[in-house]
Amino acid sequence: MPPHSTEGTVHGSDEALLRKDCRGFTSQVRCHSWTACPSPHRLYKVGEQQAQDAAFYAELGCQETRDLVRGYPAQALGIAAGIGVLLGLLMARR
Repeated sequence: MPPHSTEGTVHGSDEALLRKDCRGFTSQVRCHSWTACPSPHRLYKVGEQQAQDAAFYAELGCQETRDLVRGYPAQALGIAAGIGVLLGLLMARR
């Protein structure tokens, strides 16, 4: 590039267009930055709600399992014994 070349310089309307593009880009970047993330308090509330939902479904699953075991004790005992035998065989191989 010659020393007096105008290549790479911005003039008039090109400068305005470049500034507009930069403003649009920086606003997009700002939307994806940490400052645009939800507040820590909101994140805490969302996490707390998800933990409560998980606890609810875990308790529901526990109740259903308890009801099935009480309704079919022989099958539950057979399944537990089978799992115990399989685990014993797997652990004995090591």
